[in-house]
Order: sequence, then C-alpha cells, then structure tokens
Amino acid sequence: MKAYLQIEKYDTLDAAVMPTLLEEMTRMSSSISYGRQLYMILAKWRELCKQRGILNIEERKAPELMEEKAPEPLCWRQVANVGGLTVVAAELMFWKGTADIKDVRGRASRGFAAQSDGFTISEELRSCGKRDHELVGATLKSLVQDLSELLDDNSGPIRLLMPQDTAKAVSQKHVEDLLISLAGRLEVQAYSGSPTWDQLVSESHAMVLLYHNAIVPASSECWTLPGEATCGRRAINAAPVLMLSILQHGVRMNMPGTYNKMARWLQQAYNTEMDSEEEEPQDFFSQLSQAFVSSLGEDAPNLFDLRSKTSAATRFLRTKLYLVIRKAYGNTWTKLTTPRLQQLKAGEKEAKLLLRRQRERDAAAAVMEADLSQAVQNLNLERFEEKSRFAQQEQMLPEAKLQSLREQMSLAIVAAQAPIKRLTDTCCSSIDGALNPQVLQALQAELASTRLTTSNVWLQAGLELKLALEALQQLQIHTNEFLSGHGSTASMPSQMPGEGTGRSSRAVATLAKDVAEAKGCLGRFERRLSATGREVSPEGIQPLRRFVSECDARLVDARHDDELFQILQAPPWGRKTRLFAGITEAAWQKLQAAADQATDSARQRLQEQLQEAHSLLQLADQLREAIKGDNETMLETLLRAAEKLNISGLDTAKSRCEQLRSMRSDLQRSLTAAVAELDVATFETLEARCGQLPAEEVEQFRQDLYLSISEEEQQLQEEINSSDASEESLGAALTECRLPSQNSWRRLAESSLTALQAINRIRSTLACVPVDEMGLQARLSSGSFAAKELQKLSAEAQNLSKGVQINATLFSTLQTALDEGYVGLAGAQADQALETLLSSEMWKDRDWKSIQPSDLRELEIRAEEATKAGRDRLAEPLQTALEVGRRSVELAAAMREKDAEKLEACLEKARRLGFDRLEEVQRRLQNMRSMEGRRGLRRAVRAAEPPALLPPFPAEQNPPFQAENARKMWPSPADKSEPNGQDQLIRYEEHDQQVRCTNLIFIDLETTSGFYDFEEMPQILEVAMIITDRHLNELDRGHWVVGGFSRKDLESLGEFHKANFRDSEPGGSFPPLMGYGGGNGLFSDILASALSIEQVENQIMQIVVQHCPPGECPLVGYSVQCDREVIKDKMPRLYRHLSHQIVDVSSFFIVSRLWLPEHWQYWDRKSSTYNHRAVNDVEDAIEALRWVRQKFFSESLLPFGAAKETLPTAASLL
Repeated sequence: MKAYLQIEKYDTLDAAVMPTLLEEMTRMSSSISYGRQLYMILAKWRELCKQRGILNIEERKAPELMEEKAPEPLCWRQVANVGGLTVVAAELMFWKGTADIKDVRGRASRGFAAQSDGFTISEELRSCGKRDHELVGATLKSLVQDLSELLDDNSGPIRLLMPQDTAKAVSQKHVEDLLISLAGRLEVQAYSGSPTWDQLVSESHAMVLLYHNAIVPASSECWTLPGEATCGRRAINAAPVLMLSILQHGVRMNMPGTYNKMARWLQQAYNTEMDSEEEEPQDFFSQLSQAFVSSLGEDAPNLFDLRSKTSAATRFLRTKLYLVIRKAYGNTWTKLTTPRLQQLKAGEKEAKLLLRRQRERDAAAAVMEADLSQAVQNLNLERFEEKSRFAQQEQMLPEAKLQSLREQMSLAIVAAQAPIKRLTDTCCSSIDGALNPQVLQALQAELASTRLTTSNVWLQAGLELKLALEALQQLQIHTNEFLSGHGSTASMPSQMPGEGTGRSSRAVATLAKDVAEAKGCLGRFERRLSATGREVSPEGIQPLRRFVSECDARLVDARHDDELFQILQAPPWGRKTRLFAGITEAAWQKLQAAADQATDSARQRLQEQLQEAHSLLQLADQLREAIKGDNETMLETLLRAAEKLNISGLDTAKSRCEQLRSMRSDLQRSLTAAVAELDVATFETLEARCGQLPAEEVEQFRQDLYLSISEEEQQLQEEINSSDASEESLGAALTECRLPSQNSWRRLAESSLTALQAINRIRSTLACVPVDEMGLQARLSSGSFAAKELQKLSAEAQNLSKGVQINATLFSTLQTALDEGYVGLAGAQADQALETLLSSEMWKDRDWKSIQPSDLRELEIRAEEATKAGRDRLAEPLQTALEVGRRSVELAAAMREKDAEKLEACLEKARRLGFDRLEEVQRRLQNMRSMEGRRGLRRAVRAAEPPALLPPFPAEQNPPFQAENARKMWPSPADKSEPNGQDQLIRYEEHDQQVRCTNLIFIDLETTSGFYDFEEMPQILEVAMIITDRHLNELDRGHWVVGGFSRKDLESLGEFHKANFRDSEPGGSFPPLMGYGGGNGLFSDILASALSIEQVENQIMQIVVQHCPPGECPLVGYSVQCDREVIKDKMPRLYRHLSHQIVDVSSFFIVSRLWLPEHWQYWDRKSSTYNHRAVNDVEDAIEALRWVRQKFFSESLLPFGAAKETLPTAASLL
C-alpha cells in the first residue's frame, strides 16, 4: 500500500519499501501454514474423539485454511506402548524466517526472525530453543482452546504436561488466560527429564496433552512414550495422550529478483485500470491495507478515494507474490520432509523391535514371578535364592515385589521349622527328654511330613538329632546290660572283664562301638545346630555329652583293666613264653603305661605279676651288658639266673660266653708271642683288650717284655760305642738283634751301619784315578743324608735313654770323609773344566785373532783351580796353551804399535808355534817397512821383550774407580767406536779388568704400592743399596729416605704400610694402630726427610759409577725385577747404567725348595730380624745369597777353602 501511494504521489518507487512488503507477505504465509497444521492436528484429534464418543460439535471447516490442499506433511503417528495407553504424536513445523539465497551468512529479513533474536536462517529442522518459548506458549494456548471446544461438557479436564524449563519460560499470561478461560477444565503440570507414569495415566481427565522437545534427527524415541521404562502397571480406561513437539526451519529466496518482480507488478497495477467496483475482499491483505490507511491519520481523507484502487492493486499483487512465496516454501518443505519421513519410518521399525523386546521381558518377568511363587509354596529356598538373584541382576521384577516374595518365603520357612526347633529344645534341655521314646517318635513323624528341603539347616539338624537319639537309646540299653551282667568296675572282687571267657570282651567291644557312634552323632548334630545360628539352651548339648562321657568312662576303665591283664598273660611276661629278645625297655614301658591306666583294684590284684615282670627286665638288661663286655664270670652267673626264671632264647649269651673263653686263650698266646718278638706296639694293643685277664698276669707279661728289650738295646749300645766298630761287626749285631724296626736304638744302629758304608764308598771312590765324578756326587749325597740321620737318631736315642753317652767318633769320621769327598769332587770338576777348555777349538786351531786376553786369563784361572794331579796330567797341553795365549796377546799388541822390529820378532815366534792366518801380520810388517823407507827413518831395533803375564789380582778386590774419570775408564758404546778393529782390541785389552767387572749391585725400594698393583704407578719412599764384589764382600753402600709426602698421603696408604711403616712405640707422629704391632718408623723418617727423587738419584749415581762400568753390573735382590721397573720410571739415568741382567735371590729359594728341600730347610728355620726396611732387605738378600753360594756352589765347584784364600797364579802352578 505504501509503495503504491508513493507511485501515485511521486511517480517513483522507494526501494526500501520492497523488503517491508516482502516481510509482511512471508509472515502472512508462515502464519497461514502454521494455522493450517494446527487445523489438521485438530481434524485428526476429532477423528480420535469421535471414536471415543467425547465430541462436542461437528467439524467446521475454515475456508481460508482449507482453500487448497496444504503442502505441509502431517507427522501424525500412533505410538504403541506396553502400558496399553492410547498415545498419538504430532509435530508442528514453523517457518521461522526468510533469507537471501545468495547470502552465505543467512541473514533474515528485517522484522521477521532477524539476527538479533539469535536465530540463524537455515533450511534444516531444529527444535525450539530458549528464545522460542513465546511461540510455544502461543501454540499451546491456541491448541488447548481448540481442543477444549471439541470435547463435550461431560468430559473431564485436560491435563497439560510441560518440561520444567519450558513451564518457567512460557509467559504466565498465556497460562493464566487458559486457566481463567477454561474455568477448571485445565490442569497444568511440569516434569523433569521424562514424565512419570502417574502423570501420563489418568482416568479422570478427558485427555493428556504432553509437550516435549522435538527429536532431531528422528529416531525410535519418536515412536515411544517418554517415561515408559518406569511403567509399573497397565492402563485401563485411561485418557488418550497427545504428544506435541514443535520444529523450526527457514526458507531461502532470491530476494533481488523478487524485489524486481514486485516493482514491476506494482507499476503494472498502477498503470492498469482496475475494477474498483468489485466488492473489496475481507482477506488478510485487505485488512493490512485498511490498517495502513487508518495509520495515515490526517492524510487519510485525502487518500480515501484511492482505497478501492489500492484494494484492487493489492489483490493483483497478492496473486502474483503468492505464487513466488508458495514455490520457495514448497521447495524447502519438500527438501525437509523427505529425510524427516524416512527417519520416522526407520525409527518406527526400531521402536517396534524395542516394543517386542519389552513385551518379551514382561513375559519373562511374569514367568519369573510364577517360579518364585512356586518356590515359596514348595519352601525351596535354594531355587528361590537362585531365581531372585537372577531377577535382580536382570531387573526383571521391581525391588518391592522381590522384597515381598522374600518375606513370604521367610515366614513359610519359619513356620515349617518351628516343630523341629521345639523338639530340639526338649531333647537338649535334659537327658530324660533325649532318652524318651515318645520324643523320638514325634521327631520321626515331623521329619517324615515336613516340606523343608534337604538343604535346610534345621531339617539337617533334625535328621542328625534323630540319629543321635537312636544312638543314645541304643547306648543306654547296652550299658545297662553290661552293668547288670558284670557289675561296676570298682566292685569286681575276683574276676576282670575278659578273664576266663570272651563274652565280656565282646560286650566291651560292643559298648565301645556304641560310644563311638554316639559321639560321632552328637558331634554332627552340634555342627548342624551351630549352622542354624541358634542356641537351644545355655548349656547346649552338654547334658547329652555328659551321659556319653559317663558311659565312656565305664568303658575305658573296663578296657584298661582288660588290657593290663592281657599284656601280663602275653609274651614276654607270661610264664610259658618268656623270650629273652622280647624283654626290652619298650615292652616294659608298654606294661607300665597299661598299669598306670588300669584301676587301683586291678593293679593291687596283679601286683605280684608286675613285680616279677620288673625283675625279668632288670635281669635282661644286666645280661645284655654282660654280652657286650668281657667279664666271662659275670656272664655265666647271669645265664644261670635266667635259666631258673624260664627265660628262653639265650643262645647269643651262651655263644658269647664260649667266645670269651676262646678269646682269653688267644690273648694269652698273643701276649706270649709279643714278648718273645719284643713287639711293644702289638703288646700295647693287646693290653688294651686284656679285660678278661687278671691284672697280675698282664703285669708279669709287661715286665718280661721290657727286660728283654733292655738286654737287646744294651748289646746294640756296646757295639755302637765300640771304638773298633766295623761294618761287618755292626751288621752281624743287627742281624742277631730282635728289636723291632721302630726301636730308636735299632734305627741308630742301622744309621751307623749306613754311615760306615758311606765312609768306605767315598774313600774307595777317591782312591780311583781318575775320580768318577758322577759316582762321587752320588756317594756324597747319600753320605750327607746318612750324617743327618745319624745326628738326628743319636739325639733321639740319647733323649729316650737318659744317662747313656753315645760315642761321636763315627759321626766325626763321616764328616771327615765328606769333607775329603767334597774337596776331591771340586778338584775333579776343576780338572775336568781345565781339560774341556784345553780341548776347545780356540786353543787347538791356534788362531791368534780369536784368542783374547780374557781367554788367557780364563785359562790361567782354570789352571789355578785344578788339582796338582790334574795339572801334572795335563802339563804338556797346558804349557802349550799358555805359550800360545801369551804369543797371541804379544802379537796383537805389536799389531797396534808402530814398532816393526817388535812385530817382526813376534811374527817369528808365532811361526815357530805354528800359528794360522799370519798373512795380515806379514802385510802389516811390510807396510811398516815401506813407510820407514819413504821417510828415511830407521829406528833402532829394540830387542823384543816378552810381555809380562797379566798380573793377577784378588778376586774380591777391584781397581779403584773415580767418578770424574768414569767415562774414560768405562767408555760407552759410542766412545768405544774406533777406526779399525785393532785399536778397539787394544782398548779392550787395556781395560779388560774393568769391562768384565763382576761387581754386584744389591738394591731394595720401599714404595707406596706393589708394582703389580695396576691402578697407579708406585712412588719411591726409601732406597738402600750395597755394592759387593763377586765374593759378596761389601765395597760401598748408601741409604736414602725420599721426602715430599704429607701426613695425609701416608695415612691413606694400604694396610701393609699401616702395619709395618708406623712407629714402633706410642708417642710419635705415627703411633701403632689398634690390632697391629709396632712398625719400623719409616713414616716418621719420610716426614723428616727433605730429599727429592732427583737428589737421591744423583747420590746413587755418584756411588755406582765408582764401582761399576755402564751396562756391566747386574741388579741383585729379592724380586728385584719389580724394583728395576720402578727405577726405569723414576730414575732413568740409573736404569741406563745398569746391566740388562738381574739376579733374583728368590729364584734360588724356589728351586732349592723344589729340588733340594733337605738343604733349604736349614735356611728356612733360621731366626730372622726382618723388619721391612730397605737396608734390612738388602742385608738379608746378601746373607741369603752367601748361604746359597756356600751350600750349592762353593762346596761343589771350588777347592776346599778356596773361598777364604787367595788362589795361586797359573805361573806358580806350572
């Protein structure tokens, strides 16, 4: 209308008017669609009400609404349910707004579902939100009013059910208007979650209108009644239920195109003559135009003449625009309803399936309830519990129903158990009730007629009570019969149960069986009674147990008396069968136990038999001890006593008696033989077994033995101490001697004979020329052993025979023979060494270049060491070799000099001696002659003087050595390099004694750790060094303590250092530790020292270079290889000056311990003052090596006394 007036007035159209016009048109279309859906719901509900006969008026059609077929789908459906209610469901679909199809954000047109109300235009269905409660309220108000008009006056009120949040949000105006207008014909209730069954089911209401939120997407819930899971009963004559939900959606249109069409239509309506005579329709659009004209106010009269024209234009525009809106609306509804209907169809199938399952569960619940009722009727508690647990787990029955059935079961069981409980109380209260036959009959009748199952604890207790009562009554009968037949145990004067006949024993056995059965039945009954959890009386079943105990006591007394009698009559105590093997302590213990258990009267009557049994036991024990011992007399006495008591089975004792007689005779014969053979060991062994012989007889045997031994020893003593004892006489005495081989004097005589034989063999070997060296060594070894044995056995015999003196002449003679033998052996070895040297290739070939001054000196030493007989035997080759050696040395010296005359004279002597390889000497002489001729010099020919033999020097002395000319006297390998071999030979000859220095360097280090403790390199704490000649005579010494260590460093050393290097007494810097002895004080000396390792090395070098040439003198000491490795790291200059060879003193001890233990043990047993200081270690090493030289080298290789005297020169020997 407004747009039309603008065209009329201004001949133009305002673009802002078009959206407003379109919004009004779409709003009108939405209202029409929503009203049509409400009318269709009412039509369906009218059909339902017509069926139930509650209609008020006939159907009235709304021409506007039913003008044409509505495009909306009717979501009307019948909802099946297990409660039997008439339930239908319907959905209203509300067109919320319209948006431009090209606007991706879906903005709604202004004034119709704008963005400000929180609704976003979408063509999808959704349920109403919190902002849609006004729509919900208006819809419910309109629908309730229309529904109330359909019902007749006699129908009941309408119940309206809404969710709580909806009921709170809906405007109270709508609810109040409804309540006022319907005047008591409306009841409004709210529910939370789902409505209850009582809210849905009502017989007093005409209908129940249930509003609930729509389910999007549709599912099986659309076909089910909310709250149906809580259904507890079926509905009868209940009001029908209408379930209502509201869905919203939007519609998208081509807004710009629609605006253009609307503008053309308006312009067309303005330019076209409309029929204004037509009656103005009273439709919605006409109402809009009239309202618009009315709103113009004072301008309305001026425009009134346009009313008919605008009405015609409105009808024209409505016809055109309605088609556009209907097309857009229809397309959207087709797109929405198709999937919605498909979802509902699928949900219907699922709902039917769920309903069928629910009905199956209901049927199962009915069957379960019937089973439980049957179990209650049959008092089958186990089946009832099983079924009720299953029903509770599967939730098949309500908890209240289950609880009711449990109560019925409990009451029925209590009623059935009551008779059994009453009879149980009667029996347990007193023994008279238990022994009453009528009580037993009543219990049997009740058990036969009860409906209780066998699993019932009271039924089980009743059955056990029946058995117990039967056993008790049987026990009473047999007890009375037993007492009436035999009387009480205390009143049996002459006969015990079981004596004479077996009738009483059988009665006792029967009574014992009854007691055992009664006890077992009472025990089982008490356990069953405890299972019921009820006490029948304060004492329980004690009265019944007391009755059984009394019967049992009578039975026990009778049984014990019978047992004692039977044991005394049975073996081994019976008079007819007393077997010795059966009379034991165990049998007596068994008899004593039976007597202790028997009654006093039985023990008194059987007292005599009990005392006799005890006497038998004592006799049997004594007889067994006698059999084990050696007392023949006692054994015979006991055997006679046993035979008097009719004891059988004494064969072992008799056999032992015969054995003792035989042993006594054998022992006497053995002692006589031992005395005859003077066998003390055998005699003492036999004496220990002489228990069966009198002591006087044994003592006489002993005196005879020792008298004979003394006589034999006296004869041997006289022979041993005889001054003219010979090998023959001593051998004859030993042959005639009866002393055993273990006797000390016999062993001494045998050792003396061995010594005499050794003396004769040594001297006979020495008498042979030449001496058999190997044979002499063997005889000396056996002689040394014989000397040791003779000395040891002499001391042993002298200790055993106090006051007896042993002549030492034989021992002295043996020592003299050994000394002579060792001297002869040394001489023979020296002669052999000289002969071997003379037969070497060097002295046979007479090659003057291969003979060195040292070789000549060695020959002279060998000649000096040889015996005179050996030198005489080898005089000719020795003289020739000495001459060859001297001339070789002279010739070599002449070759080094420039004296041609001297060289010529030496050459002539060499030719006379037949030297080889003299061509070089001839060339040398010719060169010297030619050089003299060229120079015109003729030197006077000097008479050739034979060079003096190298002067000998004592072996234990070395020429003096000064440190400042050490390099001159002991040249290094670099200094020894000469232009030619001849000059080198000269230098070697001049310093022959120094180059072949035989001095020894004894050294010992104390370090922080062992060299083979691989964790760290040892540090030197102390150094001691002693230099000796080859005969171990000391030449020089030094001792140094290295400083530079802190107290903490020393305290952190190992256990060995703490035990040995601390102070010897308390009070110093390092007092002895608890548990260790006194140390040697090295730690205190280290703290006091200021020497560094470099200073110590310098001072050591000053001593070493005076006595030892570089690389010649070996290092000597205990395990000295370890010290040498430490020196290599800490004192490199000293290490380079030492020889590569070492002498480890420990090695001599190892081989001597393995090969000559009889020599090594003397050193091992010597007293020691070893204290782990370096000086002490070095001195001990020298002493040890000196002992090794004396024991293993001096006596076998040197002539007797050669170590103490200066050896003669070779010239003096020749």
